[in-house]
Amino acid sequence: MPSIKDVAREAGVSPSTVSSVINGLSIVKPTTVARVQDAIAKLGYTPNIAARELVTQKKQNIGLILMVYAQYGSRKHTLEGGEEVLYENYINSIAQQISGTGYGLLIEYFTYVPGSSELPQIVRQKRVAGVIVAGSIYLQEFISLLKREVNALVTIGCRSVQADYVANDYEESIRSAITYLTAQGHSRIAYVSGDKLTDAYPYKLQGYKRALEESGIVFLEQLVQSCRYFVSEGYRVTGEMLALPADSRPTAILYASDILAVGAYRYCYEQRISIPEDISIIGYENITPSVYMNPHLTTVEWHKDIMSRKACELLFNRIKDPEAPQMGVIIPCDLVIRESVRKMN
Repeated sequence: MPSIKDVAREAGVSPSTVSSVINGLSIVKPTTVARVQDAIAKLGYTPNIAARELVTQKKQNIGLILMVYAQYGSRKHTLEGGEEVLYENYINSIAQQISGTGYGLLIEYFTYVPGSSELPQIVRQKRVAGVIVAGSIYLQEFISLLKREVNALVTIGCRSVQADYVANDYEESIRSAITYLTAQGHSRIAYVSGDKLTDAYPYKLQGYKRALEESGIVFLEQLVQSCRYFVSEGYRVTGEMLALPADSRPTAILYASDILAVGAYRYCYEQRISIPEDISIIGYENITPSVYMNPHLTTVEWHKDIMSRKACELLFNRIKDPEAPQMGVIIPCDLVIRESVRKMN
């Protein structure tokens, strides 16, 4: 791996001049800056972030906090987990956006305990210039705690009255999914709403009720269940829904997360229940595994790549202008129609 001395030798300057160029100091002539930048590109040199912080006296890392349930580590890759899969697209997209900005990316999975004052380690150790919080498994009091330590803060996947945010049009996304099911002839449609703790919960539930009302279908409490975002919870709830009497059993189920739909597929496979012939299923978020499920899962596309790009834009704008008005961006969702929904006769 090339060092700063290698770059200096290639450009014909001193290591201190290279350091000044890397850190954006205005004391170097433009012709020299160009020569150093050419040498950096030729050698593939990557500046040391810790060294840059010593020179500039500014934090050179962005924090990405991924909200998970308690005992996350012991549940990974089991039916009692799955929430980490929801963050794959965020991680990849945010890393891509930050690449080339001069900032590093620090990622931490964190569980918020209501009433606690505990902060993520990367915030507690004051290692970040700004933070993106992904997911919504927490209360707004957690954002209050973070704001005391980090001014540049963006929530993604959750609206906030205290910070810049990027979220989806949750009500409309659920409404459109239910409307699609009713257009396919379904009238007994169950909704597995996910965790009531999340910011999106009331918006999604309202979208479900609104779509039923628009289609002239009576809302039934027994066809709505909330649960944590675990594969095992999707498995459990599906069993309960399909155990209802034949005259009230749903012909279609909408899940508030593809992770829950994975559990539904597992249950149906074990019970020899055919999708979509016996039960139609729609997921939510369009995570990577959804296209590999058999049959391919019809789901709601969140556009996490767009959300990530907007979140990074808001964060860097906040870093540049700490006093700017708070901003919120709503990203529309789309329905991705695949093979898991049957058209009723």
